[in-house]
Amino acid sequence: MTSVPEAVAPDRERPAPDRERVTGDVPADVAERLRVWAALRRKKAAHIVAELVMAGVPSDEQLKSLFGQKGGR
Repeated sequence: MTSVPEAVAPDRERPAPDRERVTGDVPADVAERLRVWAALRRKKAAHIVAELVMAGVPSDEQLKSLFGQKGGR
């Protein structure tokens, strides 16, 4: 997964100032399931991915506690 600089192709939306655009490659079958799920939920695929990332990535406090644990990475 890579972070994309602020300059965005003209045919794409610009991220809000408090957001950062991230790109990544997923297997074709996962991309297809994502498109179907997004269509069923009537949301953009990017919004579905953002929800999943926010649910899966630890909060600031959780990260701090992980760094504070003995032997933490």
